[in-house]
Amino acid sequence: MDIVRGIFLKGSGLDVLWPQVGALAIFGVILLSLSALRFSKRLD
Repeated sequence: MDIVRGIFLKGSGLDVLWPQVGALAIFGVILLSLSALRFSKRLD
């Protein structure tokens, strides 16, 4: 929500929002990795 609020209401760029974007990217990579590992175990 902070990212959306910053972009739409304040017109902030990536230079201001990079901590939130970085945390979201790390969370996405971890979640995708865990999902891929779990799915590959199911196929065996």
